Formats: sequence, C-alpha cells, structure tokens
Amino acid sequence: MVHGTADTFVPVESARRHKALFGGPVTLVELDGAQHGSAVHGHPTYLHPQVWQNEVVQQVSAFLG
Repeated sequence: MVHGTADTFVPVESARRHKALFGGPVTLVELDGAQHGSAVHGHPTYLHPQVWQNEVVQQVSAFLG
C-alpha cells in the first residue's frame, strides 16, 4: 500500500487502520508530505514524479525479492 502522509482526501490513518484487513502480508509505504495522488506542494524531492515512483518501486521490489 502507498499513501501520502498529507493526504487530505483519504487520511493516512485510514490506510494504517485498514491494512490488517488484507488477510496477507502487507507493507504500508508512507510518502512523507504527499497529498492524494502524487502532489507534494513545496517539497523539493517530490517535485518530479519519478522520485516518489522510484521509492515505491524499490519498496515493492524488496517486498517481492
């Protein structure tokens, strides 16, 4: 699961609370400062989508590893 910590549409607490309902191994990747989707206003490391996409790909690869 991937969720932005600054999501104002679906609060990150919702993902934290519901991840146990998946019934199997699950990892919650929290993108610090990310809004709903990929917008991170004013955060220099997330101005380009490739930055957070790479972070997610690395987490998924490690999980599948």
